[in-house]
Amino acid sequence: MVNNTFVSGRRDEKMTSNRYLAVIGDLVDSKKIIGEQRKQVQSRLEETLDSVNQLYREFIVSDFLITLGDEFQGLLRPNAPLYEIISCVIEGINAESYKEKFVEVRFGIGLGRILTDIKKVALGMDGPAFHYARKALDISHNRKGHAIIFKAEPSTIIEQDETTINTLLGLLAVSRKFWIHKANRFNEILPYLRENKNQRDIASLLNCTQPLVSKLVASAYWSEIKELESTVDALIKTCLDTPKARGNRKKNSYASPV
Repeated sequence: MVNNTFVSGRRDEKMTSNRYLAVIGDLVDSKKIIGEQRKQVQSRLEETLDSVNQLYREFIVSDFLITLGDEFQGLLRPNAPLYEIISCVIEGINAESYKEKFVEVRFGIGLGRILTDIKKVALGMDGPAFHYARKALDISHNRKGHAIIFKAEPSTIIEQDETTINTLLGLLAVSRKFWIHKANRFNEILPYLRENKNQRDIASLLNCTQPLVSKLVASAYWSEIKELESTVDALIKTCLDTPKARGNRKKNSYASPV
């Protein structure tokens, strides 16, 4: 029998004191996705998670994989570009599907410890990180459509920072909802912007004019949103270095999220 406990190049990683980001995602109204689109979405989800596992290897502790139906999860290091990874998943699932109904995704993010051995894939582990991610996902079901909720083990973050992170993630979720309207062609150029292609090249690829691309970029507030994405990732990274987090690193007490 193969043991899938992950052994790093330095040592076996047991998360009894370190903090990590558990990410649980769920497709919104997945039961309404039927027929050929259902097959395509499932295939794109698998391909996207494989791509994320490769592109962000240095930040991934346990690989993303599909768990229950259209639910998936992964485990990240706290310095991971969280929203960039979330965006990669959303945009990958919807790649080349601009004429179809946009598939929205809910995310629950948990910051905390893992109390069991780390596995190569994000299954068979337990600890506050996943407990709080599940709690966050449950909360996201009370929101309409796409939502991202962040919850942290109390010893890892101060309450004000958690509120700030959720406020910023909420703003990004609103911008995403604006982008997904089919009348807005911004979704069509977004993958190329993620690849840092210039507007002239994007126009050539999409057989349109550069001024049109420029107008779409401006109307979507792309520069401002990109800056906000970076701010969210930077803030999450610094949360573990707050006085409260430093003062509790040696403690092993665990408060239930319920």
